[in-house]
Amino acid sequence: MGVDSSASQELRRFCVAFRQFTGRTLFKPTSFVKMAGVTSRATEIERRADELRADLERANLVADQARTSLAEAQNTARAAAAERDQVRTELVKVQAVAEAAEQAHQEQRKTIAAEALRQAERLTATQGERDQAREEAATLRGRLEALASHPRSKT
Repeated sequence: MGVDSSASQELRRFCVAFRQFTGRTLFKPTSFVKMAGVTSRATEIERRADELRADLERANLVADQARTSLAEAQNTARAAAAERDQVRTELVKVQAVAEAAEQAHQEQRKTIAAEALRQAERLTATQGERDQAREEAATLRGRLEALASHPRSKT
């Protein structure tokens, strides 16, 4: 780590001029060696600070990219949630329609069953009437045959 010689020489000239003007010593001669170490240390610190600034800049870029990705993911999640809610709403509607259709079908089955029972009762009643009519017809036929087989008396 080299010492900036022009800065050191200038500092020495300043110290000599200060001593001549005030009569006091600003720095001891050994201080220049110490100051050279401080200067090199300051240079090292500045270099490290520049590296850290660059690292911070890269970290900020990565953070910005992460924020952008997060915002995109959140927007995608919101869109998916909206689509999910829409599908749920449609599902509820379809379920309501299916339930209404099922109820209508049950009502139809009940109505058809009642109508079939009514028709069966009518058929049974009609068959009873037919059987009764046959018996009457047989009875009347028997009477007619009986009347036809007996000669009529002339009066």
